Amino acid sequence: MPLIKLNKGEEDDIEDSSEKSEGAKGDGAPSWAVRRFQDISRLVSDWIWETDTNLALVFVSQRVMETLGYHPLELKGQSLESIGIFLTNDQQPLKMQWNKPFRNVLFAVQNSEGETRFHLLSGVRVYDSKTGDFKGFRGTARDITQQMQAEESLRKSEDRYRTLFNRSPVMACSTTPEGAIVSVSDYWLEMLGYRADDVIGEPIDRFMIRQKKDDDTIRSVQPDTRPVQSCKFIKKDRETLDGLLYTSSILDEDGSVIEELSVLIDVSERKKFEESLQHHANFDLLTDLPNRDLAMDRLGQSIVRARREKMMTAVMLVDIDNFKKINDILGLAAGDELLVRVGEHLRESVRDGDTIARLGGDEFLVILPDLKTVSYCETIAQKILERCSHPFLINGHEVAVTVSIGIGLFPGDARDSSTLLRSADAAMHRSKAKGKNTFHFFSPDIDGHAQEHLLLENQLRKALPNNELVLHYQPVVRPGSDELIGMEALVRWEHPTLGRISPAQFIPLAEDNGMISTIGRWILRTACQEAVQMRETLQNDLTIAVNVSPLQFTSTRPKLLDLVRDTLEETGLPPHCLELEITENVIMSDIPENAVMLNALNEMGVKLSIDDFGTGYSSLSYLKKFPFATLKIDRMFVRDIDRDPQDRALANAIIAMAHALDLKVIGEGVETLGQLEFLQDLDCDLIQGFHYSKPLDKEGFLAYARKRLPEVKQA
Repeated sequence: MPLIKLNKGEEDDIEDSSEKSEGAKGDGAPSWAVRRFQDISRLVSDWIWETDTNLALVFVSQRVMETLGYHPLELKGQSLESIGIFLTNDQQPLKMQWNKPFRNVLFAVQNSEGETRFHLLSGVRVYDSKTGDFKGFRGTARDITQQMQAEESLRKSEDRYRTLFNRSPVMACSTTPEGAIVSVSDYWLEMLGYRADDVIGEPIDRFMIRQKKDDDTIRSVQPDTRPVQSCKFIKKDRETLDGLLYTSSILDEDGSVIEELSVLIDVSERKKFEESLQHHANFDLLTDLPNRDLAMDRLGQSIVRARREKMMTAVMLVDIDNFKKINDILGLAAGDELLVRVGEHLRESVRDGDTIARLGGDEFLVILPDLKTVSYCETIAQKILERCSHPFLINGHEVAVTVSIGIGLFPGDARDSSTLLRSADAAMHRSKAKGKNTFHFFSPDIDGHAQEHLLLENQLRKALPNNELVLHYQPVVRPGSDELIGMEALVRWEHPTLGRISPAQFIPLAEDNGMISTIGRWILRTACQEAVQMRETLQNDLTIAVNVSPLQFTSTRPKLLDLVRDTLEETGLPPHCLELEITENVIMSDIPENAVMLNALNEMGVKLSIDDFGTGYSSLSYLKKFPFATLKIDRMFVRDIDRDPQDRALANAIIAMAHALDLKVIGEGVETLGQLEFLQDLDCDLIQGFHYSKPLDKEGFLAYARKRLPEVKQA
C-alpha cells in the first residue's frame, strides 16, 4: 500500500484526508484498498503509523487520539524518536537499528496530559512496488500501559510476599502432605541455625517436639486451618525454642491436600516476658521480696493451716525509723539502697519457710507460720534489731539505722489476715512511741492508742476546710536595743473539741500522710497576707520568716518556686520582707539541685535562712556556696549556754564562722536573761524566744509591737 500523504495544514479527519491520498479513483471515491485500510485502522485497538524515508511521520491513525490525546495532524512531520523514547525490556534507552524490520519494541511517549504511556511498536520497511525504492516504515503501536502497571503491581506483590516469607520475624515453611519440607524462610534458618540444604526434603517433625494439647496453648482457628499447637523447636546446637505452630492446608480442585503451609512463631521471649510479668505482679521491683498481694495470699494460707493444725501464725511489721530523714539527707537513690540492704538482713534473720515481704515505703512484713510458742517471735525480733543496728555503708556514707517492730499473733490477736495485720501495725506504732529501736506484741490497750492516732489523722484532714489552723507570730529582736526586726510564723491547731493540739503531734503526722504540702501552701499565703496587713498597721518594714518542710522543698522544687512567686504577687509583700527557713539536713540532701533552687529564690529577692544549724551533717565548704542571709543556732546549743562551757564554745564557733561568711545569726529558744547575756557577749545579731515573747496571734503581736516598741524602726 502506498504511503498516505496528508495535505499541509489540513485539520480534517484522517478519513477525509485519505480520500485525497494517492491511490484514490478519479471520481474522488477512495479505492477498495484504501477503504479497507481505513476500516482496519478504526477497528483495531493499536494505532497505525507510517514514515517517509527520513523517518518523519506522514500518517498516524485516528486511534492515537484515544491513546495519547493528540490529533494525528499534530504528529505529522515528527519522528518517532522525537516524540518518545525506545527502551529495552528492562526500560533502558535503546538505540534503534532502522535498517531492518522490528517487532514489539518498547516505546515510551508522553500523552497530552504529561502522563507516560508505554507501547509495543512493530514496523517493517516499505518499498515502492514499481521501482523497488525504499519509501519509509509502516507499523503499529499497541498501548500496554495498563498491562505493564498490572505486571508491576503483580511483581511488587510477589516481591512483598517473598520478602514477607523470607524476612518477616516468623519462621515459615511449606511441606508435602507427608510432612517433607519443601521450602523454608530465611528467618526459619536463622533462628534454628541450619542451612537450606540441611532441611529441604527432611521431615518437619525432625525439627520440633509437639506438645500435648493444653487449653492455654492450643485453640481453634479458621475451619480450613488446623489448631494452633504448642511446640518446641530443635536448634542445630540441640537447644530448644518455645513456639506456636500454625498450619494451613492448600487444596486442589478435588479437595485433596497438595501442600501444607506452616508458620512457626518463636514465643520464647514472650514466655519470658509473661514469667517476668507474673514475677512483677507478685514481687517488689526494688527489693525482689514478695509484695503485699503475695504476702497476704501466703498469710491466708498460713492461717488456714494453723487453724487446721491447731498451731499459731505470727506477723511482724518492721518499719525503718526516721527513714524520711535519711532520704532527705542522702537522696532517694541512697534510700532505695538502704531498703534493699534491710530486706537482705531480714531474709538472713528467718527460717527458709518464713516469708519476708515489702508492703511499701519503708515497711516490711515478716510471716512466721507453724509456731508452737511465741519464743521464736522474740528470738527473730531480737535478731532483726541486732542485725539492723550495724551501720550500712551506702554511697560512701556510713548510715546507722534502727527499726521498730510490731507483732500480732493468730489466733490470739485476730481471726483473719486483715485484722492480724492491723494488730501488728498498732503494736509497731507503740514501739515508735516508746522510743523506737524495739519491738512490742499487740495488746488491747495498744489498739486504743492506734485508734486515737487514726482519729487524729482523720481530724487533721478536716482542719483546713474547717478553719481550725491559725498562725501565731514570735518576735525577732535585736539584743541591746530591743529593736523589733521581724517575726516567725508558727502554725497552731485549735480543735473545737480536742482543744489546742501541739505541732509536735500533728506536723509529723502531716509529713507521714503527705498533707504537709497542702498545709505548707496555706501557711505561706496566710503569713504573707497577714504580714502585709501588720506592716501597713505598724508602718514598718518588718520581715516574716516561714518554715519550709523537707517534703515541700525536696519533692516539689519547681512548684515551690511558682508558689513563692505567685504568693508574693497576690499578696503584694515585697520579696525582701520574706525569709524562708530551711533545715540544715535538707540542704545537704541534694547539693547540686538545692543550689539551683536556692539561687533561684535568692534572685527573686527572697531572703534565705538555714534553720537548726549544728544538728545536721553540713560541710562548711558547701555552706559558703549557698546564698543564705541568716543562720539560726539550734536551741539545743542555747539551752545550757550559761552553764555548759562546751555549748558556749560551740555557739561561739558557730557565730564567728557565720560572721566570717557574712551571715547574720539568730539565737532561738532564748528563755532566760542569762542565755540572752551570753549570746549578746558572743555578738549574736538577733534573738528569738520566750525571754522576749511567746508566739502570739495576729492581734497579740500587734499589741506587743505597739506597747513594747512604740517606735518600730526599719531593719
